[in-house]
Amino acid sequence: MSVTHRFGRLVGRMAPSMANRLKNVWYTLNGGRIDALAEQSRQRHEYVDGRLAYIVAQLDDASRERNHDRARARIYTERDTAFTVGDSIRRLAADRPTGESRIAVVSVLPPMETGIANYTLRTFEACPVPVDVFAPFPDAGAYLAAVHRLPRPGSPITVHALQALSVALANHSYAAVVWVIGNSSHHLPVMRLLWETRHLAARAPTWVQLHDPVLFNLAHFHAEETGSDLAAMLRAAVTRPVPDAHWAAVAKGDISTVLDHPGLPARALFNSLPLHGIVLHSRAARDVLRPDWPDMDRLDQRLLYLPVTEPFAARPPRPPGALRIGSFGYPAAS
Repeated sequence: MSVTHRFGRLVGRMAPSMANRLKNVWYTLNGGRIDALAEQSRQRHEYVDGRLAYIVAQLDDASRERNHDRARARIYTERDTAFTVGDSIRRLAADRPTGESRIAVVSVLPPMETGIANYTLRTFEACPVPVDVFAPFPDAGAYLAAVHRLPRPGSPITVHALQALSVALANHSYAAVVWVIGNSSHHLPVMRLLWETRHLAARAPTWVQLHDPVLFNLAHFHAEETGSDLAAMLRAAVTRPVPDAHWAAVAKGDISTVLDHPGLPARALFNSLPLHGIVLHSRAARDVLRPDWPDMDRLDQRLLYLPVTEPFAARPPRPPGALRIGSFGYPAAS
């Protein structure tokens, strides 16, 4: 044993901490400590690289699984769409009485959770002429249920897939096409088809039935879906000064500075479309739209008051001056 090792062992017994420091200094001066640190660093890098490779592999597997699920869902969606459109076209091609007057209605239907879906179904069931209703459905099951179970016995309504409308218009004469629009995202498929076909020659008078005159919500969803700038879309529809508008905020979805112009979204969405007329549900709705949509007056305008559809039961008389709240319209399915 060398003198250095003996000295080190002696110091280690007397002062262990000092011995460790001296040992580190000795290893450093002789290059041993650097080699040890390099080995430790290499081992750490190998561990980290191994963990990263494992994590990346796991992420790749998860990504592949997600992509597989998306592809599988897309295939099922395409199959459902092909089936519903093909079935609708087949039923539309069935023999129909010559010269029969019909109307086409484009709207959401149950199971969409909106009162407008139920309103459309029940209102057009009272139509004196046959009605072809074109609606979006989440899958083939919902479509088949709507076709065979929604219309009541003796109803003039037949239900078809939304995407079959263009074929129907090309092969049948309709007295009118009525697009039923509300302010929720449920109506995006209807709004999308209306915009996608706006350049085509109208084969029948086109009407829009607006359940909501103020359509900021629908305009926001429509801008998102089409990749448009909501602020630019609304700004292009301005016909009177909007001094308080903060367009940069509107572009980010903050519409608080343009709420005093409630007719802007309707003009932005519909003014450039080849419409024949518009159906509103109150004079108040028409008065809301006119200041921001003055050229609406070129359209044929009809007022259709919403009926009360819930059963009415008489209640005991209220005290004089008691607050009374009325309701109208068709409730959503519970």
